[in-house]
Amino acid sequence: MIKKLKYDEVDWEKYQKCLENSEQYHFFAEKNYLDILLNKNWNVIVYGDYQAVMPIPLVVKMRLIFVLMPLQTQQLGVFSEKDNVELNQIFYNFFCKNYNVLFYSFNSKNKFKSSLNSKVNYRLEKDSYENVKAKYSIHRRRNVRITTEIKGIISFSENKNLLNSEKFFLKNILGVSPKVAKRMFRNMLKLQNNNLIKVFDLYYKDTLVSQAYLVNALDQYILVNFINDKNYLKYNTSSIIIDQILQRSIAEKSFNFHGSNIPSIAQFYKRFGAIEEKYNIIQNSKFELLKNIFIKH
Repeated sequence: MIKKLKYDEVDWEKYQKCLENSEQYHFFAEKNYLDILLNKNWNVIVYGDYQAVMPIPLVVKMRLIFVLMPLQTQQLGVFSEKDNVELNQIFYNFFCKNYNVLFYSFNSKNKFKSSLNSKVNYRLEKDSYENVKAKYSIHRRRNVRITTEIKGIISFSENKNLLNSEKFFLKNILGVSPKVAKRMFRNMLKLQNNNLIKVFDLYYKDTLVSQAYLVNALDQYILVNFINDKNYLKYNTSSIIIDQILQRSIAEKSFNFHGSNIPSIAQFYKRFGAIEEKYNIIQNSKFELLKNIFIKH
């Protein structure tokens, strides 16, 4: 009843139908999105005649195949018409038995019998901007004001051509190596060229100081990259650009902050009134996996 399928074996029409009709639907599981990030290097675990599906991103390291979540992708997991603990557990057991998992994230609606580690995401539900802003912390409401000092100096716009932003992106992105940063930016170019993301810029005078990269899903924006020039943070540019986006979109789309394990960033999101949602993960070290592989052989 459950099987793993290589990319070329998947009935993509049935996969898409299952995904679209699922209780757990998430844009990150869309074929066109994962194809760009993974270059078609992914499997799908299927239950029955596509009553449930689970996309599996793959990487090759040391000539071995591992499961690893792609950059700019937070949640995947099991997708079915109704979330079912028993079915999810079947997927989980099959997954752990048949794959070497470095890191994998289920979606926030997937529940299991097994006790799993979890991470936290932050999101704002669709509502009028006035209602959303009323839930900002006092500190955040003060930060997003366009003061006399910066009025006429700060400008906000949509970026239609990312090629002009590569230098800013690579210089200011945090937490990744230069090699990974270049790969992330190439991903963003491909996603923009396929109309899957929107990018917004904030300028101080004529200088680009902040950028928000948003996956443009039907019902939500998902913040997959947030790049800020630290030299201008004293002007609250990171708060202002998010507020400008919310002014223009929160009545039509929810806003997904994409989570963070860094306490200061998590606190930044919370001050917009963002609610928390947990999602389960599987995480193993390369050493543990390699030891298990050698024991099996």
